[in-house]
Amino acid sequence: MENVYEATSSNKRKSNLILVGFLLFVAVTVYFFVNIFTFYLGLDIGFVGIFGLALIVSGVSGFVGYYYSDQIVLSISSAKPATKEEYFDLYSIVENISIATGLPMPKVYVMQDPAPNAFATGRDPNNAVICVTTGLLEKLDRTELEGV
Repeated sequence: MENVYEATSSNKRKSNLILVGFLLFVAVTVYFFVNIFTFYLGLDIGFVGIFGLALIVSGVSGFVGYYYSDQIVLSISSAKPATKEEYFDLYSIVENISIATGLPMPKVYVMQDPAPNAFATGRDPNNAVICVTTGLLEKLDRTELEGV
C-alpha cells in the first residue's frame, strides 16, 4: 500500500502526462484544421508554419489552462467569495482543517445552486480554492459539511 507521499508523486506524474497529452492533442488538431483551412484558401505556408502555429496555440491554451483554470471555473459558475460573517460555519470549518493539516487556507467561494455539490481547484496549496453550493450548505449539518 502506498503512502501519501507516493500517491502525491504518482498524481503529479499523471497530471504531467495529461498536460503533455493535451498539448499534443491540441497541436495535432490545430495542425489538421490549419492544413485544411490553408488548402481551402489556396495558401501554402508549409509544414513548419502549420506545425509552429499548432505549437503556439497548444502552448498558449496549456499555459492559460494551468495558471487561470481556477478563475475560469469560478467565473463560469458565478461563484462569489464566502465571507466569515455570512458563512461562518463553512469558513471556520475550512480554517480549522487548514490549521490541522498545516496547509495555507484556501480561498472559499459559494455558488448559488440548489444542488448539493462542492469542488476544489487550484494548481498548488497557495492558489487553492474551495467552492460549495448553497444547496450543500442547506442540506448538511456542520459535521457532514466538515466531511465533505
